[in-house]
Amino acid sequence: MRPIVAVALLLLAPPPAGAAPRRSAAAAAPLPAAAWRAGYEQNQESVAAMCLRTGKWDEAIVVLDAQLAQAPQRSDVLARLTSACLHSSGCAPRRAQLVRESLEQLRTSPEWVDDLSAELVGTGAGELAVAELGRLLQRHPEDDRVRAILIDTALELGKRARALAELPGWLLRHPADLARRTAYVELLRDAGAGERFRGELDALLRDQPDHLPALLLRAEHAVDRLDLAAAGRDLERMRALAPRWRELAQLETRMRRLRAQQRQGPYDDFRRDVVFSDFAHALETEDDREP
Repeated sequence: MRPIVAVALLLLAPPPAGAAPRRSAAAAAPLPAAAWRAGYEQNQESVAAMCLRTGKWDEAIVVLDAQLAQAPQRSDVLARLTSACLHSSGCAPRRAQLVRESLEQLRTSPEWVDDLSAELVGTGAGELAVAELGRLLQRHPEDDRVRAILIDTALELGKRARALAELPGWLLRHPADLARRTAYVELLRDAGAGERFRGELDALLRDQPDHLPALLLRAEHAVDRLDLAAAGRDLERMRALAPRWRELAQLETRMRRLRAQQRQGPYDDFRRDVVFSDFAHALETEDDREP
């Protein structure tokens, strides 16, 4: 522990039971107990803030633990303690419990839950975030805000199976959520759920015919099926809606390559394969060749 922080913590330590509050030698009269306590707590806040601001995680944990012991109901102190613990290697054994307690206490303040989830991901504890958000949702299955944060965290971490499991329930109650609805359609495509993918994509475009990400998904699917005419129609529609959208350039490149392959025809494919075979054979050494 650094000396300046150690001195601050020593000064902030509560007096022994029955002892009078500390005061300066120049004080003309002792402070009232309530005023002394207010000053003590304010100093605790200042030292904790200084430690957090300067990355003194272990020292911050000492102060915040003391604050929480005096006021267990303070969810803001618990949140700061959890944050400090995420950055301290020495606090690793306490992380899961602190995260669980923080999420439970902060559940009614979605912005805090969102911030904590983001910090968990940012500090490499994404697995812990998904696990604890899932447990929180089991205890409060009606809490859609927690479900939304769990879905977004799972998507950010590439936990596709978990996101796929949670998205249908969310979308039943929030069908107008275009971002998560589009993510669901994309996950279905990546999972190889062809019939469900096409059904959900068609339904999305019936509701939102000008939704660019959905149009792009349909165009890409058409290219995958070698249906360049259908892809071209969606491409023209997207050009009219957003001519500078950079995703269009990638789609056009795929379509140009596919057209070039189609123009080559089967004879060109056969000729290319023969040429490649002759070239590979020429590279073989005499020792490599069969006798």
